[in-house]
Amino acid sequence: MAEQKPELVGLGVTVAIGKDVDQGKIWASMVDKIYHPDKFLPVSNVKSEDKDGYVYREMTARGEVIKENIYSNEVTGEIAFVDVGNGETVYNVYHKSEGTIEYWRSKSRGGERIFWEAPASAIRGAIQKTVDFASQ
Repeated sequence: MAEQKPELVGLGVTVAIGKDVDQGKIWASMVDKIYHPDKFLPVSNVKSEDKDGYVYREMTARGEVIKENIYSNEVTGEIAFVDVGNGETVYNVYHKSEGTIEYWRSKSRGGERIFWEAPASAIRGAIQKTVDFASQ
């Protein structure tokens, strides 16, 4: 019997969170993830520093140190996590009018989406934790 492979993020994952959720609390939870990603993801050794217009963050995931510049825009509901080494960017976007949160990856900030070989279940889990924290 062939082993079933997990569904991958691919060009993005969108999760409906509903329109009745407090938008301010959802955004606050998303911003909290910038400073405390260990609440949402299996990471450690998190260090963050506010800079002029962005947050610089270092953390360890799967034994690798990740360094990012993180840009957030409450008006558009967008947070861009830009890898300092290669410029690849992970987007977390809160579509308030649709009641959804969407994650995807691109080669550069503002660039086209690229295939993301991460388990979709992990991304959905992180989004659910965002909603859970906002509901507390």
